[in-house]
Order: sequence, then structure tokens, then C-alpha cells
Amino acid sequence: MSSVALSLDVTVKKGVPIRTCSPLQSFYCSMARSKDTPTSLERNHRRSVKRTSSQNPRKLIGTGILVLILITFSLQLLISLSTGVITSLSLVHAESKGGRGDGIPRKISIGGSGGCMWFGNISGPPTKCIITTHFRPDPEILDLNKHDTIIQAMSFRMGIWEITNYISTALVFLGLIMFLITIRYREIWKITAVIFYFVTFVSWAALIGEIASLIILKKNVIVARPKFHLHPGVVIWLMIISTVLASITGCLVVWFLEDRNTPRQTEETEIGNPAGEGRGARED
Repeated sequence: MSSVALSLDVTVKKGVPIRTCSPLQSFYCSMARSKDTPTSLERNHRRSVKRTSSQNPRKLIGTGILVLILITFSLQLLISLSTGVITSLSLVHAESKGGRGDGIPRKISIGGSGGCMWFGNISGPPTKCIITTHFRPDPEILDLNKHDTIIQAMSFRMGIWEITNYISTALVFLGLIMFLITIRYREIWKITAVIFYFVTFVSWAALIGEIASLIILKKNVIVARPKFHLHPGVVIWLMIISTVLASITGCLVVWFLEDRNTPRQTEETEIGNPAGEGRGARED
């Protein structure tokens, strides 16, 4: 009896060996299959381990992208609030240490939210700052004649190229909100991707506009009187960094969302697939 029971027949069907069992061998077959086939608990554990290992890198990548968006938004916000609100940041500043021959130094700075003027001590706090989109230096504050050409040369009107800086800041903030929402609701990922496409385009447009403004101001100040010396400020470098970050972040966001929403087919190659269990027991 035992010798018969322990000798299990093996047949081959379509090139695949299948263990067959006779009625007398059914008990021993079930014992052998239970040793080779993982239980449902083991299969669930393996699936959970695979799912966790695949999700952890995505969480790290998503967190890194979120940090990049926050840095880009912070830089864009600093640029938008420069000079008028944050007096230590400026797009350009012009200095005249000799003044109009009186030996009193003067300074004019221009940024994203307006301009500031210094009279006397140019290394200390500004004499007056004006928050405006159309900055014009005050000749009374600087003790200049209203017909001095430096007043007109340092007048800064907010054109379409400068407005793009505010639009870029708003788009980065909107993209930040949409990215957080898309993590929960994957269906709107294409809208978020389009927003970051616009962020990249508008950021480059703003940078080109600011460089063009620098060139125009430089030409105007050179021929203006009294003589001032124009210097680029920190804002232009912040704009270059923020534009590059916006481009990199936009590409990463689109790649991350597209990869995250691409359906994947998982193939189970585990021994003892539930779909194949009992097949050998039914074939005699």
C-alpha cells in the first residue's frame, strides 16, 4: 500500500510535467502539493512586499519634485517682491558718488515691485521706496533737477515682458496646488502637466524680458546726465536660476505623472498559482 502510494505518476501535457494522482494516492498528493505550493497568506505577503518596494522610490521621487517646486516658487516670489517690498534685492541699481558736483552720493534701484532711492548714505537704508508698476525717481528726494535726463533714464514702466514675471509666479503656485491634488486624484494629471508646460514657457519669456530691460536701461543711463554708473542686481541671477529650475521641474513633473498613470501588467510566476491548483488532481 505504502509503496504504491509513494510512487506518484508524472505525465506530460503540452511539454509541461503534471503530477497525476489516483484515488488511493490523493492523500499523499495533497501532502506533497502543500509542501511545494505557497499558501494564500504567503502569496499576499509577497504581493505586499513587491507593492511596497515599487511605491517607496515613487514617494521619494515625488517628494523631491515637490521640494523643487517649492524652491522655484520661493525664488519667483522673491523676484516679484524685489526692491519695493524687499529693498535688499534689485534688478539694477545706478550710483553717483560725486552727485552734481556737491560730493553727495545718490543711488537708484529698480526691482519687481517698484524702486528705491538713496541720498547721502547709500550703504544704509533707502531714503524712500515706492511700490508701483511704473517707477519714476523723485527728483526732490535725490536733490536733482526735474529736467535731468537720469530721471527719465531710470524711469521703469511695467511692460508685457515684465508682467510675465508675475504670471510665472502665479502659475508656479497653481502648479504646486495642482500637483498636490493630482497625487490624490490621478484623473487630472494632464491638466497639471499642461500648467507646468506653461510655467516653463512663461519663465523663459520673463527672463528674456528682464534681460531686454537691462540692456535698454544700460543704454539710457550711459548717455544720461548727471553721470550714474549702472550695475546689475541679484534679481537677474535669481531669475536665471529659477528659470532653469522651472524647466527641469516641469520635465520631471510631466514624466512623473505620466509614468505614475501608465497601466502596468503584472505577471505572476509564483509556483502553485491558484488558477492552476487542483488541475493535476482532476486529471487522472
